[in-house]
Amino acid sequence: MNRLMIAATAAAALALGACGETPETNGAAAENSAANDSMMINGVATNVQSVVLEMGDGQRNVVLFRALDDAGVNCQGVTESERIEDNNGQPTWRATCTNGTMHLVSITADGTAHTVSRND
Repeated sequence: MNRLMIAATAAAALALGACGETPETNGAAAENSAANDSMMINGVATNVQSVVLEMGDGQRNVVLFRALDDAGVNCQGVTESERIEDNNGQPTWRATCTNGTMHLVSITADGTAHTVSRND
């Protein structure tokens, strides 16, 4: 998967998560935005893993769906994701698609996603 696409998807998911913020929580959203900006050098994410690890379930499911879709996996949406043991030192999730298939997705620090199809 194109690492810039994962980074862009991760940033978009975080931005969507900030929608509907109340004045009381806008400070947290601003802190998240500043943290995300600090991970960008010349527009390239330097540690996308950190962003994905801190996402809520819904945001992370969007990122994992995008990774699976870009890999050509038959998945119309991710309904659930579960963090599992790291794969080669990379954070890894088991993503469940709307059709019930499961796939493993690992994300590197530069935003590259590695996917493995699962049938169990």
